[in-house]
Amino acid sequence: MKRRLSVAIALEETHSLSTDWIWGDEILARGLFKHLNESYDCQLVDGAECRALANQERFDVAIYFHPWLEARIARFNLVWLQSPREGFWSHLTENQWIQHWFDMVSSRFNGILCASKVLTDQFAQRGLPAYYFQQFADTDIYYRHELGGTGPSFDCIYVGNNIKGESGNRRGIYPIAEFCLREGLRFGLFGAGWRSAKEWRLLLPFMHGPVAAMRVPSLYSETKVVLNLHFPSHRRFGIFTSRVYEGLACEAFVVSDSVRDSEEIPKTAALLTSEPEGLVDGIARCLEMSPAKADEIGRQGRTLVRNEHSAATRAKTVERIISLHC
Repeated sequence: MKRRLSVAIALEETHSLSTDWIWGDEILARGLFKHLNESYDCQLVDGAECRALANQERFDVAIYFHPWLEARIARFNLVWLQSPREGFWSHLTENQWIQHWFDMVSSRFNGILCASKVLTDQFAQRGLPAYYFQQFADTDIYYRHELGGTGPSFDCIYVGNNIKGESGNRRGIYPIAEFCLREGLRFGLFGAGWRSAKEWRLLLPFMHGPVAAMRVPSLYSETKVVLNLHFPSHRRFGIFTSRVYEGLACEAFVVSDSVRDSEEIPKTAALLTSEPEGLVDGIARCLEMSPAKADEIGRQGRTLVRNEHSAATRAKTVERIISLHC
């Protein structure tokens, strides 16, 4: 009988799904683990274990969710570049940043999974094994929760910390808050740091504070519209965040700022994208729709994520990559 390959999924910390300390990255990692474990002997490995196993090649394959972890715990090591946030490269030009990542990955890993098609092509042109690997949602966790006969608690919600800067707030969050105040809409703003925003008094009626990651699916089920805002680098390199797929998986409308032209944009009427200045119009269009039509479109959005952007579909991508190398 052929030996089952061993696969490690490495991330900084691991927690149980029931704890409030679990992060979105770990939910994604555990979703991938669950499906890969059907074909391989899988193990979640935290930062301390990576340090203990560094350079020992204990596993056949390792998929790193964080690039700073100690490398080469497997014979074939891949790192997932999910999000090229500005803080990682503010002092570098675009070409310098790409070269920096190329040098780091090629010296420590055997290849890269990349959430940006643009960057995937750039890395491949430099000779690095690079595979397009978009964000996704674990549809076993992100699904529409029944509300017990009550209607949605919110018209629109945003779940995210105040980390995208005042320019992003001025173009996105503040106009939406003003619109909701003017129209008497129920806007929920969840996350840390919003009291430090310059227009915090405008946002105060909508603030609900941080929320545990495992409570987010129920929140998405309690709203008509999930708002999504990207970092400038996401927009520049064509990366839809996992929030887009998670909101759709919960059968909500998702109104998001657009990203760089991408053939991979989810094709569903439940996702409305525009420049940041058009987000208010997108929310208004969703709220004008009849409940029956909104439910129909929401179900279509979930079906698309389940079929094309779920943990199960991403696991199949990993299996294809592994088959090429092991």
